[in-house]
Formats: sequence, C-alpha cells, structure tokens
Amino acid sequence: MFSASSPGTAVERDSQTMTLSDGRTLGFAEYGTPEGHPVIYLHGFPSNRLEGMAFDKTARKHKIRLLSLDRPGFGLSTLQPGRQMLDWPDDVLAFVESQGVSKFGVLGASGGGPYVLACARKLPPSALTHVGIMCGSGDFSPASRQAGAIPQRSLWTEFLVKRWPWGFRFILGSIVGLARWIVRTKTVTRWIDSWLAKMDEQAATRQAEVQTANRETGNSDASALPSSEGSVDSFEQVSDVAASVESISTVTTKPESSKAVEDNSAVTTDEAGDDTPKQTIPERREAMLRALFDTFAQGYRGTLEDARVLASDYGFKYGDITFDPVMFWHGDKDVNTPLPWIKLIADRIPHANLKVYPGKTHYNLIEEVDEMFAHFSSETVAEEEAK
Repeated sequence: MFSASSPGTAVERDSQTMTLSDGRTLGFAEYGTPEGHPVIYLHGFPSNRLEGMAFDKTARKHKIRLLSLDRPGFGLSTLQPGRQMLDWPDDVLAFVESQGVSKFGVLGASGGGPYVLACARKLPPSALTHVGIMCGSGDFSPASRQAGAIPQRSLWTEFLVKRWPWGFRFILGSIVGLARWIVRTKTVTRWIDSWLAKMDEQAATRQAEVQTANRETGNSDASALPSSEGSVDSFEQVSDVAASVESISTVTTKPESSKAVEDNSAVTTDEAGDDTPKQTIPERREAMLRALFDTFAQGYRGTLEDARVLASDYGFKYGDITFDPVMFWHGDKDVNTPLPWIKLIADRIPHANLKVYPGKTHYNLIEEVDEMFAHFSSETVAEEEAK
C-alpha cells in the first residue's frame, strides 16, 4: 500500500513513505527527472535517503528518476530487528511495485554496495537494467580475513557490534550528541558558511573557465557547465565537514569571509539552465546538517543492526550472481574501503567490471559521478533496448 501524498516541494519529495505488507514503513526520497529511467539508490553506512540529494542535478542531466531508500532503522524506515542481507531485495521489490515500476537500475555507494549485490542475486534479472557500486564496502568473509584486506577500524566496529553492542550504541550516541552540539555553535556555523561561500567562488571560477572555453571552441552545450552550488552537490563533502569538526577550534573566520557569505546568499537561478531557485547559504547549511543527522532520527539501533548485517555472512555466493555486467567504480587511494578488499569480491563475480580511478579516495571519487550516472541514463537504456 502506497501512503505518500503527491510530492510537490523539495521537502515533500525527499520525505515520502510507503507501507510494506508487514506493516513497516519504508521512507524514500525522489531526485532527478520524474519521467526519467528509474534507478534505486542505496545509501552508505551509516546514512539515509537524503544522501541522494548529492546526485540530483547529475540525475536530471542524464534523465534519471533517482529513488533513494532508507534502510530499516534509518531516517523514516521502521526498524527490522534480526533482518538479513537477503531480506532487503524484498523491500526493494515491494517498493518498485508500489511505484508502478517494472524495470529499473540499482546503484549503491560504500555500505550500500553489498545490498546492491543482494539485489543482483535475488531480484528477477528481467527487472534489472543496470547494476553499479561506487566505492563499495568489502565483506568480512574468511577470504578477506586471510588476505588481511579488512581495515583495522572496520574490524574494531565488527568487534563492538558483535561482542559489545550496548557499548557501540553508547559510543555512537556520544559522538553524534557531541557533533550535534558542536555544529550549532557560532564558531562552527561561521566556519561552515565560509566554507560554502568558498565552494561557490571555486565553482564560479570553474564555470567562467568553461564558458570562455566554449566561446573559443563554439560549443554552446550548457550541460557542460558546472553547478554554481558545488558544495551542495557533494554529500561526501558534507561528511568531510563533519569529520573536520574536531579541528574547528583552529579555524579563524575572517571578516571578508562573512562578507562573502552575504554576497552569495541571494536567490538566483543556476547558470547551467536549471531553473530551480538557488538556496541561500544558511538554507544549504541546514540541508547539509539535516542530511547528516536524519540517519539517527530513530536513535542508534538502526545503525547497530545495519553494521551487524554488513559484518555477517550475506547468505549467497558471489559466483551465483549472473547479472551482466556488475559495475564497480573504485579509487586506488581509498582507505575506508581499500581497493584489494573490493577486488576480492569483484574477482568472484562472473560478469564483474571493476574500473579503478588513480588518485581517487573514498570521498573524491564523487568527482567521477557523471560517468557513473551515464551508465544508467535514459539514453543508455534506450540504446541497449534498440539493439
């Protein structure tokens, strides 16, 4: 039973729900082009449906209807105690049926990667058009342990989740609680606003360079222009802000930075042809913080359950995934999910295609997202169906 009202505003589009057959609520957000090719987006760990906002403009460019789902216990989705990895594809299937969608792609990032593989294994092959994972997480299998591929911090997380779960929740709650307080202080608020203003200045410079190059070459393709809101289009940069909170006390906000915030706070339209009003810097700051903290809207047990699932046996063999191809996009400088860790998985999937980006990390791999979304685009789907 679909329970969402007809979406209108951005908030309505990113805070929709449906009711599953067992009575649980599934939260989701919609980005991109409503008439575009449907792609289910599976967020990282820990995160929520609002992660999809980072790809809104890219999805529109490639005519993709990006449907970003909250996993159980995150955001708006009801907790599902004791769930297993292969339970998730059932929720995805129920969701697409509620949307009247028969064919769709599945894309996941970081901790969403294993859930993409579960979908590729369990969902009807006829329903899937494309499958892809960017900076995906590895597993905790004997093969990964024997190869020494699992990062130490991931092993510590596994230990806490399985041996000391209440301690995990206490530590997580303390960290998040402290972060909530820190980001609301005047010093940090000014720092974030100044950072956003700087990102705008850099985007404006890039845009001017592209416009100059286009005039010189006679290229009038507006889609080549970068967004004037570079900072909003990168959810992982939002994570960078949160990760940098501990060093905020060393940052000095200069008077000219405040002036830059004021100059960039006017509502304008995007020069790339996007007629969506540009948010003010304070609005964008609030959107970033909402995206970060909505993960814990229901507390911390959802994070504990998701970690348990990711650290457990997935319930299927990689060799049984027959979908062709299963795309992996990964940076060779990723320390969160090191390349050897994900390569152990890709090597065991019959039709895996691993593309490695030199110099890219877990966070700046997003700079290559245009290429990844082109793989799921409406044009790509139409071309393949015409063959």
